[in-house]
Amino acid sequence: MASFDEYRQRLQSLPFLGPWWNAYLDRYLEHDIERLPDGSVRSRVYREGVLEEGRRAEEACPAEQWERVQAPTLVLRAGAGMFAPDDQLLSREAARELVAHIPRAQLVEFPMLNHYTIIFGTEPGPAQAIRAFLGGAEGSQPRL
Repeated sequence: MASFDEYRQRLQSLPFLGPWWNAYLDRYLEHDIERLPDGSVRSRVYREGVLEEGRRAEEACPAEQWERVQAPTLVLRAGAGMFAPDDQLLSREAARELVAHIPRAQLVEFPMLNHYTIIFGTEPGPAQAIRAFLGGAEGSQPRL
């Protein structure tokens, strides 16, 4: 395995992460890795769990549950692909179908962000959307 610096450099070379690298990604990386006795690191992510989730995602029948959601729901959609322009985790069509079936759902799209950059503070838009959504939720005024 690689050292921490080598691992970080590999991640920074990825086209869907490197251009947006910032302190939040550094912090995430510190929590995501396990330091081994020989000085190398590895991700704490359980690879087999991720693979199984991908294989079994549809077993839960999420679409059958959407209309049962009672809470106001904000869906943030990252429109940029990871390796190709059309490899988003949530397509535009799927996002629109999702919010059409969840009562009190709102969709906000970020076409220039991807699955990772939408949550790591690379642009202020997602945090602003969350603040606006929570600020409008029945009298609650949480601070993010």
